[in-house]
Amino acid sequence: MNLVLLEEAEMSMGCDVVLSGRRYEHVKTVHRAKVGDSVRVGVVEGCMGEAVVTGIDDREVRLRVDGLTEPAPAPLLLVACVALPRPPTLNKVLQQLTAMGVKRFHFFHSKRVEKSFWQSHALGDDEVRRQLRLGLEQGRDTRTPQVQWHRGFRAFVEEAVPSLLETVAAGYFAHVGATRSCPSTSEETMVVVGPEGGFIPYEVNRLEEAGLRSLSLGPRPLRVETACVSLAARLGLS
Repeated sequence: MNLVLLEEAEMSMGCDVVLSGRRYEHVKTVHRAKVGDSVRVGVVEGCMGEAVVTGIDDREVRLRVDGLTEPAPAPLLLVACVALPRPPTLNKVLQQLTAMGVKRFHFFHSKRVEKSFWQSHALGDDEVRRQLRLGLEQGRDTRTPQVQWHRGFRAFVEEAVPSLLETVAAGYFAHVGATRSCPSTSEETMVVVGPEGGFIPYEVNRLEEAGLRSLSLGPRPLRVETACVSLAARLGLS
């Protein structure tokens, strides 16, 4: 936890904030904070800064928060569209890409996505919020990403993709059989990542018809979370 995130409601009670549960455990056991120490904090959707530990016991940490003025870091210029992976992988994608600064996620269905994945509690609002929060804490960020779900491939490729392409400079989809190397760019880009088994030919054709260009990360098939991080590093951090 590189940033202790606070809710606006906690701040509205004044400059003294009380931490318990997971945040308390982290400040006490990982930071090993003592009275008088400073801790990095940020308000969700707001600014960041330093807070001073004013008290600590076996259940709570008390912080004095004064004048948070540091803005959140600039977002990563990448829209991440990912075929819905199995729940543990979904958690990794949400956490890792949020930590890197991705602010727009789109998860969609495709032929090689198990239908049962859509019934997982990992898609619930509370669980998604928890994973995003972990990513924000890691990346020292306060701006919560948007997450959208598309339960049909056809609707995703015919409706969502054209709409997203209007908001970015370029759009790509990762494909093992592609010959185009992953480019470097300083403009906002969208990238579509398929399931572990890759896109079927029909899906490749539809993505190309929608205006996306295929790109390759090399000859080796990668896990979804590895491909996502690699693409974000190349396309979004250039």
